[in-house]
Amino acid sequence: EEEEEDEPDPEAPENGSLPRFVPRFNFTLKDLTRFVDFNIKGRDVIVFLHIQKTGGTTFGRHLVKNIRLEQPCSCKAGQKKCTCHRPGKKETWLFSRFSTGW
Repeated sequence: EEEEEDEPDPEAPENGSLPRFVPRFNFTLKDLTRFVDFNIKGRDVIVFLHIQKTGGTTFGRHLVKNIRLEQPCSCKAGQKKCTCHRPGKKETWLFSRFSTGW
């Protein structure tokens, strides 16, 4: 039987040194600095999908506890659920594990 040769890694350095980190996603400066107009008083919503081991728990907690809002999210001690209503309304603007309790 003939052994198949592995194809060389196209990202491997030619000089035999250790491979450098190659980012999987190449975001442009324009992508990273773009302005998004979020209207909390309108019909806009944020859906924050938590992905384990990515800092999502910390980021999700910041969304409900550390943003200066006209009507801050209401979080009850001992519960992992916060209510995030639009100013003067009972409509939710944030859907996340901290706002829904999942």
